[in-house]
Amino acid sequence: APYLGYNDNVELRDHLVHINVTFAAEIINIQQVINESMNSILLNVANICGVKNIDSHITLTLRPPIILLLQMIETIMGSISNIQQNLQSTNVSFNPFYLIKKFIPTIDWDEFSDEAVEYELFLKAKGKQQDGGM
Repeated sequence: APYLGYNDNVELRDHLVHINVTFAAEIINIQQVINESMNSILLNVANICGVKNIDSHITLTLRPPIILLLQMIETIMGSISNIQQNLQSTNVSFNPFYLIKKFIPTIDWDEFSDEAVEYELFLKAKGKQQDGGM
């Protein structure tokens, strides 16, 4: 990475991830403004065409850059893990999922939980099938 102006060291990856997270946050903020503008245009066009309440049926959104979003989630998860370790060392009682749900709202945690339950059921069924087949 010397071509980037950084010496090769352990801190390089963390620094580059921080730059990417900052960039992702800027892109997401810009996309939010664009999303609001697109929906405003949609409402105006619908009003001109005589269509009422189109915003209750249609919402236009741009997808955030996935790789940057994943890096941002990874960084937040690392910070949350550090906080949770500190809380555990002080014997403070806490819900380990609270911080994750609060600071990573981009994940639908109800869907995530449902998928986890389905996956556990799948693994149990697969294990029973393998045990029964032998």
